[in-house]
Amino acid sequence: MLTLFAKGSYASEDYMETYFGVDRGDAERSGLPTYEADAELKDVALGGLLQYKIDERWGVLGLLQYTKLLGDAADSPLVDDEGSDNQLIVGVIGSYRF
Repeated sequence: MLTLFAKGSYASEDYMETYFGVDRGDAERSGLPTYEADAELKDVALGGLLQYKIDERWGVLGLLQYTKLLGDAADSPLVDDEGSDNQLIVGVIGSYRF
């Protein structure tokens, strides 16, 4: 079974400050500039999930997801200077049914 999906994530100001903001203490320790992030649409993503049933008990699942950080999340020095606004998730999971 193949499932395709698209999604977007909105984040509150508290979330954005926690994960993308750089306060004065963080800036002094890291050398990055201070940065305040506001609430907004944080990212959009496209992906697919492929499930294959090998037999009655065993199966395998594959995941591929591309996420693009937007706005204040992408502009954060944590992302802009040290990371990337392009995010990729790839995974394979085996399953067993009892």
